[in-house]
Amino acid sequence: MRSEHTSDPVFRETFTLLVETARDQHSTYVAPVLDAGLQRATLWVAVARPAGPTLAELVNGLGPLPVEALRPLALALAQGLADLHATGRAHGSLRPDGVLVSPHCALIADPGFERAVTEPEYSAPPVFAPPEGGPSPAADVFAWAATLCFAASGVEGPRGLDRVPFQFRGLVDACLKIDPNLRPAATDLVHMLGGPYAPDPWPPAVREVATRSEETMRRLLYVAPPAAASPAPRRRRTVALVAGGAALTLVAAGAVWALGPRAAPGTADPDADRAATGLITEAGCLEGTGFPDPPGEIDDLDAMDVAFSPDGDLLAVTSNTHGLTLWDWREGVEIARPTEHVYKTGDPVFAPVGCMVAVVLPKEVESRASDIGSVSTYDIPSGETVERPEPPTPAGESEYSGRTARFSPDGTRLAIARGGNISLIGDEATVGLVDLSTNEITGAWGTEPVTDAGFTDDGRFLTLGPAGVTVWDSGTGEALHTERRSSSTFLAAVPGHDQYVHVDRGVVTWWDFGRRAVVGSFELTSYIGTANTYLTHVTLDPERERVHVGWAIRHPDEDVWNDPEISDRKSTNHGHLWDLETGEDLMADEGEHHLARPLALHPDGGVIAAIDQDGSVNLVDADTLEILHPLL
Repeated sequence: MRSEHTSDPVFRETFTLLVETARDQHSTYVAPVLDAGLQRATLWVAVARPAGPTLAELVNGLGPLPVEALRPLALALAQGLADLHATGRAHGSLRPDGVLVSPHCALIADPGFERAVTEPEYSAPPVFAPPEGGPSPAADVFAWAATLCFAASGVEGPRGLDRVPFQFRGLVDACLKIDPNLRPAATDLVHMLGGPYAPDPWPPAVREVATRSEETMRRLLYVAPPAAASPAPRRRRTVALVAGGAALTLVAAGAVWALGPRAAPGTADPDADRAATGLITEAGCLEGTGFPDPPGEIDDLDAMDVAFSPDGDLLAVTSNTHGLTLWDWREGVEIARPTEHVYKTGDPVFAPVGCMVAVVLPKEVESRASDIGSVSTYDIPSGETVERPEPPTPAGESEYSGRTARFSPDGTRLAIARGGNISLIGDEATVGLVDLSTNEITGAWGTEPVTDAGFTDDGRFLTLGPAGVTVWDSGTGEALHTERRSSSTFLAAVPGHDQYVHVDRGVVTWWDFGRRAVVGSFELTSYIGTANTYLTHVTLDPERERVHVGWAIRHPDEDVWNDPEISDRKSTNHGHLWDLETGEDLMADEGEHHLARPLALHPDGGVIAAIDQDGSVNLVDADTLEILHPLL
């Protein structure tokens, strides 16, 4: 803060309140507070600074924005203001210098601290301030309109109104009214712009500039760690990022390291990886199997879920009719059927090394199969089956309680998470971490049921539950932080990155939890979200930056749904294949339904194993989405 404020008790009290309320607000379109020193002699606050140019830098360097960039800009800023106003605060200094343009969206650079930190000579040009002066929601709306005028014209303030495209001019003009009572509220702006929803992607020219700027800033910020064998001191590179010449952005050491590239899973010595996996046999999936030959041929797969082995040679297919079946998918030959019973879809997942698959099975309770899941692994080359342990079953566990199993990227551990309704007692937990070499639980944590989970790297594990997405330190079991609540039952962790994909109220969001920023989002326009509609899966293709989302409408008649004598499908499945780069739904114009149900991506990325509406499995070209051949 400016030095003249350090001994002003009124300012200190006001600023402390500003910071505390800002910590409570979470908006995708407002840079969040990271930390603050509110008891120091000199007050300070640290705010995230997503990489990318300011709106002022973008327009001053390249000229006015194209019309297709104005709507996403207008909607993002309107939603940011609406989020701020919902917490009872006004921003008070919105202007082009305080708008950041990331490759994925625009956002307000701070929650309204500018007037407290900026020297008077750097204050916002008066053309962006309303005639009545002072911070207020109505003043923010005026500043929003003036900023849009600048973006469309390159002229500061409302003087550029005549260059605003006709489709926005009436709305912008209404926000520039002299009487603040005649201006719409920020929430009104959001609805008038068709929101609330994730703004459309930037047009290619804007995104290219923002991406280049982001890459440049990241190269400047990243400092490689010193080599262990070299004790000599290094000269440090110091980078000062100045937004509009006014606010100096300080980057803490921890944040700088977080920007550095991580080792991708599986890049370590493969022999060391395999040696550490204990019970995982070092052999290819088609080098022979220790399981007996399948008991008979299959005419109707009735598939529920699919998964490729890490070498890409084997396809696991789970079915309520046939259990777990393993296929040489190129030849269309079933090589083994390790179990004839799975819990619900079975949720098959392969270890990243060797040829071991984990499957959720019905749990035996009092000599009968209950509706509670358990996890077993099958090592295909050796034929060894191992029931994996989990923390003690809670006394209050529901009779409907599934399991989620996920291997760590190095293949040494297996995380098992509980779902359903549970009531924990004492030291009980919902997540257990199993050491595969000893088959013992080495860590247990969590108090909420888990609907989906995944590792981003060997050190961090994500769980999705009632409170939202929680990021855990998988070594200590410490909850690092919990992201926003989610209506989703599925998430997809992005390997090697601080990112995941989930669905919330009909919007698919690719979220960077390290930067607390949206990488991209896509609206499921046809997703109804009623009691009869439910998600079936979220599958990620990180190489192509695509996300496959499936949902279904169950038969509205509960008697039909619960009648075991009715063998016909009781749900209608729908699928979307969202391309992050273009923002397209690649299945929007498809009349076919071969990508409407759960699918698996081949490790090489060129082939998709997709379950059709009738439960058959097709091998599909990942680029053209055409069926290459059926599995059978």
